[in-house]
Amino acid sequence: MATKTASPKSSSAPATGAFTKETYLRWFKDMLLMRRFEEKTGQLYTMQKFGGFCHLYIGQEAILAGMITAIRNDDKVITGYRDHAHPLVLGTPAKNVMAELFGRTTGTSKGKGGSMHYFDKARNLFGGHGIVGGQIGLGAGIAFADKYKGNDSVTLCSMGDGAVRQGILHETFNMAMTWKLPVIFIIENNEYAMGTSVERTSNVHELYTLGESYDMPGEPVNGMSCEAVHNAIAKACAHCRAGNGPYLLEIKTYRYRGHSMSDPQKYRTKEEVEEYKQQDPIEGVRKMILTNKWASEAELEKWDEEVKKEVEEAVKFAGGRLSLHQRLSNGRDRTHAQVERYHDRGCRCEVEQEGGRQGQERRHPRRDRDRQGHDGIRELFGRHSFAHRCAARPNRPGRFRARRFREGRRGHHRPVGRVRQGYARTGRCTCSES
Repeated sequence: MATKTASPKSSSAPATGAFTKETYLRWFKDMLLMRRFEEKTGQLYTMQKFGGFCHLYIGQEAILAGMITAIRNDDKVITGYRDHAHPLVLGTPAKNVMAELFGRTTGTSKGKGGSMHYFDKARNLFGGHGIVGGQIGLGAGIAFADKYKGNDSVTLCSMGDGAVRQGILHETFNMAMTWKLPVIFIIENNEYAMGTSVERTSNVHELYTLGESYDMPGEPVNGMSCEAVHNAIAKACAHCRAGNGPYLLEIKTYRYRGHSMSDPQKYRTKEEVEEYKQQDPIEGVRKMILTNKWASEAELEKWDEEVKKEVEEAVKFAGGRLSLHQRLSNGRDRTHAQVERYHDRGCRCEVEQEGGRQGQERRHPRRDRDRQGHDGIRELFGRHSFAHRCAARPNRPGRFRARRFREGRRGHHRPVGRVRQGYARTGRCTCSES
């Protein structure tokens, strides 16, 4: 398949002096953070450090870099499931973004959203939505709330080129134009949706013309250029703030990785991907900075190293090994005294008893240790938990474990094997583990 240029005919980059040194440096740092974060995310995913789906933003960074310099802090952002980079560019600390991937409570959605459901109320990020096109109607609803309250904020509702096939798009376009809602609909057209090109799925190849049926103004944008994206979004924001209703932008971009981490990418050639990499937005901004002598090559490399260090620290913050207390409590809130009482019942070790009294070494006969370990598991995890049932039936854990495997909850039983074998059966103490 012949490579298509990502640059539309009607969008050209502005002159060099149109943007300041500070703007270009911010674009470079923002895109560098997004790129390094996503590269590390892909690496961690292949190492099975976290599960679920994973959609990377590598190659599309110029969209968010150009957007953030064109909007205000009170503007709202909502997008689909390719959303790791959105909280980063809006200012959410990388460690909290990474923690969400690992399912930690320190994540942006308290660990309950994962890769596809990032939210940050303080920074007006409304998701992260896993349903294809599900955010389109929600974006219009957020804009309706601002119009109802008399605010002049603008909502930026992003979607992929595959989402425009959903019926909700046309229903929302009609209502948004009828009520003149302050919303910018952004189609991030990376050419292939989930793996099928636009030419094979639609008779309309210029997606910005989809709004013409509703008299919605729109235009194509070069999504590999921060300058073009900034100018287009600034123009659309001014249109919406003036009370003229919604605006449609088709930002033509390209993703260097697959639709998700499981995508074999058989629908395109490696040569095509390499040709698009010649338009890489990070390299374009780097060249502009060096040409105008706003920074040296050494300074750019130093910033790159700082970003890599920030990402590594985020991984340590999010994926550090759980403490013994956390492993025993299985993520649930348990008091230290409860964990100590379990130690005292299920293993032979010296523990700090309640009230500060130093406990003595407890040695239970082998015949009694299973019973003691079972009581401790019941206290920690509850009478009807999977751990309790396995401990109560030491010779018949298989049927419960098999059912949990079928239900896709493989990780749930792992603390059980450690608890039963490490404490109840062998009496081997692992309290020194961290």
